[in-house]
Amino acid sequence: MPHKRKKATRGNVGLSKSAGYQVGARRTFPISAEAAWQLLMSPAGLRLWLGSALQGGLARGKEFTLRDGTECRARVLSPEHHLRLTWQPSGWSRSSTLQVRVIQAARGTTIAIHQERLPNARSRSQRRVHFEQVFDRLGRRLGE
Repeated sequence: MPHKRKKATRGNVGLSKSAGYQVGARRTFPISAEAAWQLLMSPAGLRLWLGSALQGGLARGKEFTLRDGTECRARVLSPEHHLRLTWQPSGWSRSSTLQVRVIQAARGTTIAIHQERLPNARSRSQRRVHFEQVFDRLGRRLGE
């Protein structure tokens, strides 16, 4: 049976029946998928989108805490340029799921970030702003 999303109304944009509040953003950059993935997984790239470089980089199953106290665990890290991790800031009652995908596009590569199981509309809005800032920083780094 296909996944049905709750119809959005004024107060619940981004709210789904099964995944709570969710948000996604994507942008296409003029680089190869491999170069985009290598950048995102590099210490400098991790600082760009996670806010912290990680000792030893990312690995499936790795648990780590970011500088702001957010606890994370890498659940999926595939060679097909897909990352899924749990993401739980201090004060949240449960973790959310954060996914990053790097997808070859007709002209360049699309980086897609999606986060679900967010606790409320405010956190959804904050994460959307964060993702747009990440893409802006990536664009500057790539000379756009």
